[in-house]
Order: sequence, then C-alpha cells, then structure tokens
Amino acid sequence: MTAPQAWRGNIAPKQRLGAICEAIATEHFFQAGYFVLHPWFGVGPVDLICIKTNPVEVLFLDIKAEARRKTNGTRINRVLTKHQRRLGVRLCYVNPETREVHLVTHRDPAD
Repeated sequence: MTAPQAWRGNIAPKQRLGAICEAIATEHFFQAGYFVLHPWFGVGPVDLICIKTNPVEVLFLDIKAEARRKTNGTRINRVLTKHQRRLGVRLCYVNPETREVHLVTHRDPAD
C-alpha cells in the first residue's frame, strides 16, 4: 500500500502547520519566563503546559493556527471541549507568518 501523495517524504501539511505553531508558542512562552512542557504522547486535551514561578502561574494551552474568514477577515474562533473546559485549558492562537501569539481569556458561560 502506498502512502497518499501529501504524506510522501514529509508529514501532512495540517500536522506540519500544527507543529510549527506549537514551536512558535513554545518560544513565545519560554521568552516570557515560563518553563514549557509538552505532553508525553503528543495527543490529548493539552498541547503545552507553561509554568511560571514568580508569580506562580500554570497555563494549560490548546494551540491553534490562526485562521481568518475570507469574507471579512475576522478570526475563526475554535471551541474547547467539555473536558478541556473542566481542566481550565485556554486557547492560544498562533499566526505562523507573523509569529504573533494570542492567548484567549475565556468567559464562564454562567456569567
């Protein structure tokens, strides 16, 4: 069985973009003074765990490549799973072209 054309000699474009965005986010949070940890198996509800010691702060992040609508240029927003919300995971959008990182502050749906 031969691999699909997109997989020959490299990883799939979507996984490649995700890996690039995670690397940019890793550098961003490392430069901001966080210890940055990657989950052991690379799959699950959290892409990065960022820990700062002074002041103490722990971030559980789901990294997403920033995508914009063609019609009006607004960001296409993603939704956390119920499990991610219980864990306190935050979305982090990364623009791979500009290397801009945007950490989303979520609002409690009960508010």
